[in-house]
Amino acid sequence: MTSNIIASIAVAGVLVAGVRAEPTSLGFARDGRLDPAADTLALTPASLAQAIADGENQAPRGLPVVAARIERWIVAGVAPERLGKLTSEYALMPYDVYLLTPFVRAASTAADAKRRAVPQPAMTPESVNADGIVLSVVPGPGANARSIAGVTLKRGDAVIRPLRSAMQPPAADGRVSGAFFFRLEDFSQLPVTLVCDGGAAPFTLALDADDLAAARGAIDVTIGPAAYLAKLRGINDANTKAALAQAERDATQRQQDDATLYVKSSDYSVAESNNAFTKFRWKATIVNGSPRRRVFDLTAKFVDASGKPIETRLVPTEIVNGQSETEVKGEVQLDAAKARSVATFTVVAVRKGT
Repeated sequence: MTSNIIASIAVAGVLVAGVRAEPTSLGFARDGRLDPAADTLALTPASLAQAIADGENQAPRGLPVVAARIERWIVAGVAPERLGKLTSEYALMPYDVYLLTPFVRAASTAADAKRRAVPQPAMTPESVNADGIVLSVVPGPGANARSIAGVTLKRGDAVIRPLRSAMQPPAADGRVSGAFFFRLEDFSQLPVTLVCDGGAAPFTLALDADDLAAARGAIDVTIGPAAYLAKLRGINDANTKAALAQAERDATQRQQDDATLYVKSSDYSVAESNNAFTKFRWKATIVNGSPRRRVFDLTAKFVDASGKPIETRLVPTEIVNGQSETEVKGEVQLDAAKARSVATFTVVAVRKGT
């Protein structure tokens, strides 16, 4: 079951496309060890049923380990400049690593059967658990991509070798992917360091409890490392465009605001982008130069190149104390066509009362 799923994805050249993160402790205690009193990585009849239901009923979404980390930071609101650095680092990675727990493999098998409209293979907790944890390693998303030759785990001075491996035939570019099978107990204490051999120098990646916790969903075989890198670059291009327009927005802003109540700065960034929509996060810092408290309404506008508003948001009745400043934040989701036409972002604060 596992070998067939992994082989079919690798031959297609897109091997697993990311893990849909779900809140779960996966039985990890604070010291990084599996808590024997809680759920472990091994499937039970109940968790197998949940994995099959997830695979059949929820859209697969998955990411390799490093991409999944970046995605968690994006959701948490990583700064645009930090995301740019992460994107550059991701583009240089020689390998992408997929962490395939028993739950992931069961969910992916169910999802694959539904996608191909074929009967679902018979699965039991024992049969799925027997393959342990599979580390599937594919060439990285950018120009530094390498073939994989071997994988080991290191914990301190101890070296843990896989029980077996399954190397895939070279892809069209000549590079090789592989799947490496480890025992569940090899991950009983975290972090553990993954060592990938295949180039002039080994590539290492520390796997921690958060990485295991993120491995909780079926694999989307339509999205590979290159596609995810393209998504990151699209977000960064949009953020760069917003940064270049910042000076122009600030210069215009002072002319529109009240002399004692003005927008000190405003900015926006891309929080999420796909073929259907783009979600922007925006913020503005409002300064009150008078000694009295001010009440104001704030209007935020996304504008196209001709000056026509694309989206307007009103934030009513905000308060800023005398001789101080306050920050106002918001989110706007635009469909893809509107998002592409965004050229500038303006914020106006209008004082209420005297």
